[in-house]
Amino acid sequence: MFKKAYAIAANYTWPIVMPRQTVEGKCYCSIGSMVILNQQGWFLTAYHMISAWKKLIEEKIKTDEHEASEKAIKDTMLKKSERKSRLAKLGKLQRDATRNYAGYWGREGLNLVECFYNKVVDLAVGRLEPFDSSWVTQYPIIKNPSIPFTPGVSLCKLGFPFHSIKPSYNESRHTFEMPPFSSPLPLFPIDGILTRMMELVLIPPDIELPLYPVRFIETSSPGLRGQSGGPIFDTNGVVWGIQIKTRPFPLGFEPIVPGKGVKEHQFLNVGIGVHAVTIVGLLKEQGIECQLSTD
Repeated sequence: MFKKAYAIAANYTWPIVMPRQTVEGKCYCSIGSMVILNQQGWFLTAYHMISAWKKLIEEKIKTDEHEASEKAIKDTMLKKSERKSRLAKLGKLQRDATRNYAGYWGREGLNLVECFYNKVVDLAVGRLEPFDSSWVTQYPIIKNPSIPFTPGVSLCKLGFPFHSIKPSYNESRHTFEMPPFSSPLPLFPIDGILTRMMELVLIPPDIELPLYPVRFIETSSPGLRGQSGGPIFDTNGVVWGIQIKTRPFPLGFEPIVPGKGVKEHQFLNVGIGVHAVTIVGLLKEQGIECQLSTD
């Protein structure tokens, strides 16, 4: 059903990979997805991916500042007791604080140069440089928000779940090194149907709603870890939404686990994505080009 649509979406669905090294020296890697939007290198993703990137930057700055302060105290011609007192006042870095980080935005050598976002809906749009428009053979078409969204339509999510990367940090080269077979990241589609739409109308008074509708779509299948920021598209490859989270619904069934005598709570996991009307609203607000469907 989604064979042709998958081939289209695979062109514009790219990975976001963020390796980090902690003060303790351990290395980790986060993986998400993005949708390359147009020839200028603009892309869509979940805001929480951009938020994670910003957090790495902020933690690295704090780590560098702390270590610089610590070195300055140790290098001063103070009495040992005074240095000890100042170091105690400065405190110690958390072992899991970020010391080094990097961002892999789909391809080697690309940098995130600007970004706009809507925290309320967990949606972001960013631009990559240097970007070659020939890298994407078919850019996405976004579902025209003025045309009805009908529950029951078959939709597919695409991204990079079921794949993990264990990086290491080369201290002499000041770079992260990935183990063999880390790249290319394998794409994984999961299908479902459009079940419901939701619109945010009441929010805390300290949060201001944008001028465009704040709307979501729900799908009968969950978004998988690694698919955050990836597309939700129909059988023609038209993007109906951007995957942002999975929501569990308790089913009310609590069967006894055989041999264990304990109840097992059962849930239905559904996917939540940002509706096309909100995507287009953010893009128009920032003057960013996109293609809309005719049906």
